[in-house]
Amino acid sequence: MELLAESRVQDRVVTEAGREEIREIQYRRYRVICRVDVGERCGRFNHAPLAAERQGIRRHEEHDMALVQVPAARFVFEDRPTGLEITIPAKKNWFQILFTGFWMVGWVFGEVFAVRQVFASDTPVFANLFLLAWLGGWTVGGAFIGYSWLWTLVGKERVVLRPGTLVTKRDVLGLGAEREYDLTHVRNLRVSPASYSPFDFKSAAEFWGIGGGTVAFDYGPKTFRFGGAVDEAEANAIIQLLRARHNFDTGTGAA
Repeated sequence: MELLAESRVQDRVVTEAGREEIREIQYRRYRVICRVDVGERCGRFNHAPLAAERQGIRRHEEHDMALVQVPAARFVFEDRPTGLEITIPAKKNWFQILFTGFWMVGWVFGEVFAVRQVFASDTPVFANLFLLAWLGGWTVGGAFIGYSWLWTLVGKERVVLRPGTLVTKRDVLGLGAEREYDLTHVRNLRVSPASYSPFDFKSAAEFWGIGGGTVAFDYGPKTFRFGGAVDEAEANAIIQLLRARHNFDTGTGAA
């Protein structure tokens, strides 16, 4: 009996020790939870140092995050006595500018060589005919590439809203033809990026920065475009400027 009683006492001691150990583990786990999740339910502990540390970490992370700056618009506008004038510089593609510049150096050498061969007295007639045909294509291609190079480098697109007309001009060093549109026939001014097709000459010209645009309008049965260097957001801003001065739905000036 004494052995049985002593065994029960030992079991009770072991059981109490186990319960105490479980309570200790639960308490430690609770402390860990409190350190991870600082909240009102842990208010009986002093979490000020831990909260300050976490707040400092958050501020450091916010400081390290790169804030995207609001980009400036590519175009500029000015109200003049002749009307609203919007200037859109050509989009710069420096790889295209450098590559085309080196290509133009080779083009000049090829042009000079072909001209000298044509006027050489010992050149056969058949060879001269071939050189003349080649020289014509080489000259036209070089002129096109040269113009696109100058346009990309220093070109500007000008849009002027006058009392009775809408004028667009592709300006390269002060040169360029103006296109005037009667405002009474200009309708449906909108943002409409042109689709690209490798088999379309207009699309190929737009690749080199010539023609096309993101702003479109209907002029009689045809659609015309301008603003080739602006994206959709900038095109929408340009349209708002123009609509503030003219109603392109009724063909009258804005109130």
